[in-house]
Amino acid sequence: MPEYLFTGWTAEGKEETSRVEAPSADKAVKLARERGYRDVVLHTDDVEAHYTRHRDVEENISPAEYVGFRYFRGFLDDAVFVAAKIYAAGWLLFLSAAAVVTVRRLLGLPSNWLDYACLVLLALPMVWSLVSQVTNPVHRYHRLIEALAWGRWEEVLARLPGLEEHIPAEEFAFVQAQALAATGRMDEAMKVVKPFADGDQMPAWLYW
Repeated sequence: MPEYLFTGWTAEGKEETSRVEAPSADKAVKLARERGYRDVVLHTDDVEAHYTRHRDVEENISPAEYVGFRYFRGFLDDAVFVAAKIYAAGWLLFLSAAAVVTVRRLLGLPSNWLDYACLVLLALPMVWSLVSQVTNPVHRYHRLIEALAWGRWEEVLARLPGLEEHIPAEEFAFVQAQALAATGRMDEAMKVVKPFADGDQMPAWLYW
């Protein structure tokens, strides 16, 4: 079932971002209102709804955070988000490490292995989050979409290899076909998207 993310006001007057599964945007708004939300604003249209997968990460990422990904501006934003999640998950451990270092400094004790171990522990989430972003395919995808948006067709074709496992097959095919068509290779473009015309892998209305 397609997923729609929306923001609305609860009966208690609190603004809240949530998720609803529905066959269409109109139905999604109706279901949100039936849940008691007013002034509902959808963050997902009928196309995006087929590729939204918030339910796969809902234990760790809230609907509001999921929507917030759209406003991230690159490598550093992603790294800070990951680091914040790690700090939040192990807050007691990291708070204890910070307390040990702070107390030892206030007491004027000489630095030893305990201080260094605590400092390494405190720095580890940020270091890990930065390193993890180096191989994160989402950044390669963003560069692909930027090239697509600016019509740099040869760059689009060059950036596609290696992303097959990270984006839906039909999106990969249509991006490739768009670049092929734009460079005068219409026959190749049509062959790329033709397998998706049967309505099995994507809705017929979306294909057309």
